[in-house]
Amino acid sequence: MTGEARLGVAAAVEALDMAAPIGASDGEQLDWLGNPEAALPVERKPGTRAGVPNRRTARLRDYILARYRHPAEALAAIYSMSTVDLHAQLRALPGAGDVSAAEVLRIQVAAAGELLPYLEARRAPENEAGETVVPVLNIGVGVVSGAPAAPRGMSIDDIAKAQADQALSAADDSGSHDEGSHDAG
Repeated sequence: MTGEARLGVAAAVEALDMAAPIGASDGEQLDWLGNPEAALPVERKPGTRAGVPNRRTARLRDYILARYRHPAEALAAIYSMSTVDLHAQLRALPGAGDVSAAEVLRIQVAAAGELLPYLEARRAPENEAGETVVPVLNIGVGVVSGAPAAPRGMSIDDIAKAQADQALSAADDSGSHDEGSHDAG
């Protein structure tokens, strides 16, 4: 900092009376982080409370559901319909072409799969004995909980180094292909 700039900053600090910490009196500094009672009050900002849906989205949802059935209901109707009946209805559609029964069954399975997370919670992982286990992500090589060391794999550092070495080099056109070394003789 130059001398002029230093004088300007010092003059600004004196002018704003910022020589003492904010909130301190008589040279005493407040302990904002160590004392939970001294925490700064949370300022209430204007706006919508957290978790409240957007009004425009709510109006659109209400509009669509007042006129049409819920998409989950449509998916349920597709997967619960007899495969033979759904096959006949799809084949009757103009431009549907020849829809196979296997394709109809795939459509029903996809509809059931789309709806399933809304009906059933995902099952916890289980081991071979059927006991619920906590999934563990093991990164690195070595002994974990008394288990034998895993075969040597790539650590995160190895991967980073390998990715760093992925630059392209200039083409070398002076190979042996000019002489026809691979030609049958």
